[in-house]
Amino acid sequence: MFDQVGGLIVRCCFFQTARSPDPKSDGEKGSRWSAAAPASVVPSTYSPEWPGSPGTDGRGEWPMGMDDELLITIVGQLGQKYTVRTGRAVPTDETITSSQAMELDATYLYADLADSSGLAQKVDPLDAARVMRAYVNIAVKIIRRGDGHIRSFDGDRVMGIFVGDNKETRAGRAALALNHYVNVMSAWVPDKLPSVKAAGWQLKHGVGIDTGKALIIRAGIRNNADIVSIGRAPNVAAKLSDIRDGHALHATEEAYTPMNWDVSYLEALGSNGPYTEMWPHRETITVGGRKINVRGSSWRWGYS
Repeated sequence: MFDQVGGLIVRCCFFQTARSPDPKSDGEKGSRWSAAAPASVVPSTYSPEWPGSPGTDGRGEWPMGMDDELLITIVGQLGQKYTVRTGRAVPTDETITSSQAMELDATYLYADLADSSGLAQKVDPLDAARVMRAYVNIAVKIIRRGDGHIRSFDGDRVMGIFVGDNKETRAGRAALALNHYVNVMSAWVPDKLPSVKAAGWQLKHGVGIDTGKALIIRAGIRNNADIVSIGRAPNVAAKLSDIRDGHALHATEEAYTPMNWDVSYLEALGSNGPYTEMWPHRETITVGGRKINVRGSSWRWGYS
C-alpha cells in the first residue's frame, strides 16, 4: 500500500509472523499478522520496482481508498505546522484556518445539566428534550447577555468564553444568573411535564469557571469544523462543572479573585455591612496531577 504524504510515499507494510503451535490446538492453523513499525518511507517518484503499486487512475493521480485517506490524515495532522498569533477576540471556524492557532487570555464558563442520563432513561423522550433545550437556551442567552461567546455544545453542556475587561466578573454574574433561572425552572418542570414528576427526576446543574491563557485551533473538516480550546482554563472549567457537592457553582481562586465586589459579596440593604460572601465554600481539588483551590457558591442573581 502506498500513501502520498507531503512529497513522500509512505509504504505501510504488514508482515506475516509464524505462530508457535498452541498445545491446546491441533497444529498451526492460520497465522498472526502484525503491523510493521515504523513504516518505511520511499521516494515520491514512483518506481515499478516496488511491488504492489496501485498504478494511476488515468489522470496521473494515485487512487485513494478509505484506509489511505485515514493514514494520510494521521501523518498530516501529527506533522501540522501552526502560525500562532495573540488574539483579543474569540475566533470562529470561519476566521481561523486549519494552519493557524490563536493564543487568547480568556475566562471559560461551562454549564452542565446534572443527571442527564437519568433524564434520558426515566423520562418521556419529548419531555427530556424540552428540559434539555430549555436549559441550553437559557444558558446561551445569559452567557451572551454578559458579552460571552458560545463556541461549543456537548449534548446538555454549554461552553462560554469571556474576553476583555471584567471577564471574570461577567462570567461570575452569568453563573449566578443561570443558577437563579434554573431554580425557577426546577419549580415549573414537574407541573408542566408529568413524566418528569412521575420519574421523580429533579432539575439540577453545575457551572465551572476558570481563567487564563488558552490556545484555540480549528478542528474537523470542511463543512464539519469547530474550534477547540486547549489549556488549563477550559479543561479545569469543564471539570468543575461536574462537581456535585451541594454547591451548583464553582470557580478557581484565579477566576474568583478578580471578580467585582458585587459578584463576590452581598451587602445588607440600607447599611454599610455586614457583608456576606457569595462564594463561601472552599476546597482543593486535583486536576491532571495539579492541586487547584476552588470556591463554591449556591447564590442566585436575577435580572430585573
